[in-house]
Amino acid sequence: MSVTLPRIIGPNLGCPIIASPEDVRSGGIQVLLAEPAGENGSFSLVARPSFGGEGHEFMLNLTKMMEVKDSCLPAKFGDVDETRLLISTTLRSAVLPDKARIFQYNAIPNVPLRENCLRSGSEHKWLPTLYDLSLQDTRQPQHVFHTVHHALCLRQERKELTFVHLTDLHVSLRNDLFKAALMEGPARDQESLFQKLRSFFGSTEAADGKETYIDFNDNLRRFISHANSLADKEGLDFVLMSGDLVDFSEHGITDTRKHNNWRTFQDIVLGSETKGAGSDRTSPGLKVPLFSSTGNHDWRHFPYSVSVIASAFGLKKRAAKGVLDQFWADEQGEVSVAHKKFFDHMIAEGSLISNVMLGGKYLHWVGDALRKLRDWLRGPTPEGKVRGNLADWLLPRLQKWQVQTLAPLAAGAGSHWLPGTDALLKAAGVMAAVSVFINGIVGVAKFLVRWRAPDLMALEADWKALRDYFLFVNPYYNYAFRVGKNYFMLLDTGYDCLRAQRFWNNGRKKLGPISIKDNILGGSPDSMGFWAANEFYPYGQITWIQRLLEHIGEKEGTKNGGATVVIGLHAPPVNLSEGQRKKADRLLTSDPDGLLLDRQFNIRYGTINHYLSQFLHLCLGKVEDAGNSTSQEPEIRKVDMVLAGHAHWKFECSLRWDGTKPCVYYNKDFTPKQESLKVCTENSRSWILQTPPCGPRGDDSDSANPPYYRLIKVDAGRIKAASVKSDVPKQPP
Repeated sequence: MSVTLPRIIGPNLGCPIIASPEDVRSGGIQVLLAEPAGENGSFSLVARPSFGGEGHEFMLNLTKMMEVKDSCLPAKFGDVDETRLLISTTLRSAVLPDKARIFQYNAIPNVPLRENCLRSGSEHKWLPTLYDLSLQDTRQPQHVFHTVHHALCLRQERKELTFVHLTDLHVSLRNDLFKAALMEGPARDQESLFQKLRSFFGSTEAADGKETYIDFNDNLRRFISHANSLADKEGLDFVLMSGDLVDFSEHGITDTRKHNNWRTFQDIVLGSETKGAGSDRTSPGLKVPLFSSTGNHDWRHFPYSVSVIASAFGLKKRAAKGVLDQFWADEQGEVSVAHKKFFDHMIAEGSLISNVMLGGKYLHWVGDALRKLRDWLRGPTPEGKVRGNLADWLLPRLQKWQVQTLAPLAAGAGSHWLPGTDALLKAAGVMAAVSVFINGIVGVAKFLVRWRAPDLMALEADWKALRDYFLFVNPYYNYAFRVGKNYFMLLDTGYDCLRAQRFWNNGRKKLGPISIKDNILGGSPDSMGFWAANEFYPYGQITWIQRLLEHIGEKEGTKNGGATVVIGLHAPPVNLSEGQRKKADRLLTSDPDGLLLDRQFNIRYGTINHYLSQFLHLCLGKVEDAGNSTSQEPEIRKVDMVLAGHAHWKFECSLRWDGTKPCVYYNKDFTPKQESLKVCTENSRSWILQTPPCGPRGDDSDSANPPYYRLIKVDAGRIKAASVKSDVPKQPP
């Protein structure tokens, strides 16, 4: 799909602007446009209410401020909104058309904005109201170049802020297709599938499958209805979605992006679904703004087999294995071609399987030696032509058998021309045995790769999977925003450390310490977040965070001072495995500080893979490279709360400075009891809170009944509530 210009880059659906009518009227809003090179357009914006009957349409005049050329990190931020000027390398050079120019504009309404631009709530309250922004040609107002949805939210100024943290949505079209197959009865073209289901389960288990199947899309639809009710009753201000918005980007393994899962996500959030597209219900559309960041699944291209994590769908493994996956959006022939191409990548010379596995380099050396022997046998003489013909017949067979065939030949030659050389015979025998063993290992590895190719393909990930996210949801990997005196930093935590490409391009240099258990056998893979040498944006995330905290400290003070700082990301900086969490629960006492997670606990299970120590220092207002400070006072503005997901369970801990280093304390429940929330700021403590998933069901008791969300209320720099909720009605109203 080609990208037409001009178009609005930001704000957008997943990175809107929240402002009061007074602020918009007096100062306007900042808008980024991508324009074709060499053209000078005349543009204006129209703000239209996202939902009919709410607010009033108005025009905004655009004044060009500057061209955005430099995407490097500034030495000093003047405002958090400057993070939206850091255009990623991906967007500038790969997503937008070649030679596109990006300009920053100031958009000011051409009429005074009054209270009637807000939607009215109960008790004569004015509620936050969403607007779409359309880019028009000033000379031909009827000509609309581009529209971004839910991009502007008008909200009355007030000190208290209420927002929701939502994570791990895992939206995909196939969720609804599976539901239709399992729950709506056998349509004429699905009878064979239902026969397989009944023979697989028996009638009792089929009923159980019908009752327990979890449609991740429906969980989001239910949450949206509930969030709209919260907005009407309690003044919910926005939703922060921190990654795994989609389960994977393509519908199938050869999808052409005509309607991928980013469009499915967009349709549910906007309420623009149509019945008959796999679902019997449609979403009402989210009536509060959302701010999004990306998770490891958002980087992935292809579907995985439902049987791999059948419990997340509420199914037994045999209920999912080999049945539901028939709904991949491809013909079997196309699937086979894609699998073969993937297999060739995995075993190609230079891949990890070929190079790193025991004996791989040795076998390639033997192949090179055989090729050199062939070239020597051919030679420039007439006799060489005869030898060459013989070599062309013989050497491919030697290469196929490799050294297990060559070694006995060598041994026989040695015994004929060098009688009595027992050492040579023994060496040749050992060489032959080792070669047979090595070739056996290679053969087994190739068989396993071919057998598990569909599952391994699901780990294939790169920026191309995010293309429609950049265009229709959010153009940023990392950005920040401010609502009153509340500062939010949203960060990308990258793809899985062991994505499929790791195996075929020998990319080991990017890996930090990883656990085989959680990256291959478990469900919480490490993430590439905070890796410094990042090809997608020309700065390090750790430095980005530090510069923003320095700016906030200069503006609000290094102590609390009535301000709140929140970081939202997908992969957590601290986490425990299931077994270690059970151990921590046993050891947890009534100590208000919680349980100190010392060296007997591995806090890196399924976490960000790089620069964790630097990040934990920054959360406490310390810069690790600044020396071994023993002061309890922060050097820069500390972070009050880190919100994460990824592990599909609730995990809550706090950070404290012990005089030399950050210490992690495990707290089973983060509740207002014992004034623990106030301790967050008053005792130089930062909180790290994982929220259970919205979409999949987790194996933990705290995550077995999705959708979950965390409702957070802050007021004058104090966190008044941050508890996990699971009170979403079973059926939306």
